[in-house]
Amino acid sequence: MPKAAGSGRERRRRTKEVAANLHVESTKAQRPGYTDQYKRWRRRRFGAFSLIALGSIVVLSHVVVHLGNIEWLPMQDLLTGYPMGGVLIVIGLLVLGAK
Repeated sequence: MPKAAGSGRERRRRTKEVAANLHVESTKAQRPGYTDQYKRWRRRRFGAFSLIALGSIVVLSHVVVHLGNIEWLPMQDLLTGYPMGGVLIVIGLLVLGAK
């Protein structure tokens, strides 16, 4: 008497053949990309921290200039002074705090 159709091994073999013929591949779920609003926020935040860092460098260079009596530029108090460093830091903080 012949075996009843539907043995498990034969069924799995046919399923693999069909899958190979159809080129069925398992796909991973794609992560969504960043939104434009998030990208703008990150750029603005990077720019703000850059301004704060630049202002800090200006202030520190002004401290070094005054401690060492070094004159790099003729108008160094206007260009590398506390006011310019303070303005850069304040602008950076304003940009950072803006929504």
